[in-house]
Amino acid sequence: GTYEISISVTDEAGWTTTHTSTTFEISEKAEKGTEVFEVVGKVLIVVAVAILTAVVTYFVVSAVKRNKKAKGIAKKTDKTEKSDK
Repeated sequence: GTYEISISVTDEAGWTTTHTSTTFEISEKAEKGTEVFEVVGKVLIVVAVAILTAVVTYFVVSAVKRNKKAKGIAKKTDKTEKSDK
C-alpha cells in the first residue's frame, strides 16, 4: 500500500503543528523481484563456471595433443637419424 508519515506536536498552550513527509509505497513485488535477482544471479554464476570449465578443458586437451604430436615427431626424427647412420 501507499503510506505517509505524519508527525503532530502540541505545546502546553494547545497549539498544534503537523508535518507530513513524502509518501512511499510498499508492495510484495519488491520482495519477489529480489528473489528473481537472486535466481538470475545464481544461474549466471553456474553458466560462468560452465564456460570457464569448457575453456580450461579445451586448452588442456590442446596441450596434450600438441605434446603427443611433438613426441611423435621426435620419435620419427630419432628413427630417421638412426637409419641414416
